[in-house]
Amino acid sequence: MDTCYSRETLGNLVTQNFVRSQVFEKLGLDYCCGGTRLLEEACHEKSLDVAAVVHALELCDVSEAKTLATDWATAPLSQLVNHIVQEHHAYLREELPPLAQLVAKVAVAHGKAHSELYELQTVFLRFKTELHSHLIQEETLLFPLIQGLDSAPSSRVAMLLPLMQTLHKEHDMVGRSLTMMRQITKDYSAPDTACNSYRALMIRLLRLEKDLHQHVHKENNILFPRVQRRVQQERTLLA
Repeated sequence: MDTCYSRETLGNLVTQNFVRSQVFEKLGLDYCCGGTRLLEEACHEKSLDVAAVVHALELCDVSEAKTLATDWATAPLSQLVNHIVQEHHAYLREELPPLAQLVAKVAVAHGKAHSELYELQTVFLRFKTELHSHLIQEETLLFPLIQGLDSAPSSRVAMLLPLMQTLHKEHDMVGRSLTMMRQITKDYSAPDTACNSYRALMIRLLRLEKDLHQHVHKENNILFPRVQRRVQQERTLLA
């Protein structure tokens, strides 16, 4: 077993090669909100064979070597911020309203036979409201501060870290909601008698989960640590 892999955090492993996220998604290893855990620890919690997981990650590295991808660990911060907004925020704004309608439709049609759909609707609507507020705070407060780091006065830079810490904590809410929805739906599975709308709902919820895992990973494990290092470096130079 490669101890370099097993002693790395889940977040760092995905930052180094995003294709590895596919392995973690399949195994149910949380690399976004739980990105600070060591691979070895996370595998033990799930009773997974660490050596087998490392082997799967090594296969991902071979695959990634054949493709080109943006290295968000080194790309300009403004480029990373724009990517998050255009790729992930835009997806959420387009997907959440019709998905909420579909959740309601399926709950009305199948709630009597599957009462858990009412619970799903409650969790999803709260999740949607909180996430909408979170996106607004990032786009109107946090991201402009990050993009203006080069020209911002020290007083505005001082606002950055506390705001970032608050929004980082809100990601835990996202993670808890996703966990609850996965548990309620029994891993997004539809009963054999489910209609097409029910099946479509499970597929779209799974897609939402995967996108949010990628989204939160890019913020928690790449953007926020890079910004924190940048601010600390500037403080050192001014000291």
